[in-house]
Amino acid sequence: MELATVSSNLLLVSFIAYLIATLFFGGAVKGAKSQTSYRNSRSGTIGIVITIIGFAAHIGYFITRWMASGHAPVSNMFEAVTALGIILVAAIILLYYLYKTPSL
Repeated sequence: MELATVSSNLLLVSFIAYLIATLFFGGAVKGAKSQTSYRNSRSGTIGIVITIIGFAAHIGYFITRWMASGHAPVSNMFEAVTALGIILVAAIILLYYLYKTPSL
């Protein structure tokens, strides 16, 4: 299997993981009855775990894309936006663990 195909599949996996995690985060916000249940939400925990899995797949995409093309994958708008997406997801994961809130 070519690296370009692997990178494409990893990007698809990360997109689907982020989409599923969004649904779990929405359930954490919607189902909260108090501030304590909101912060300790099981849906929020599942959402962040799925987000981390998607983030790992996204990093895998970036690395395999870099190996396939031979240069850092920021040379066109698509690659630059996916790199920005990696940075944003990393920031969301960091803020989740700093503030313990699933509504980021």
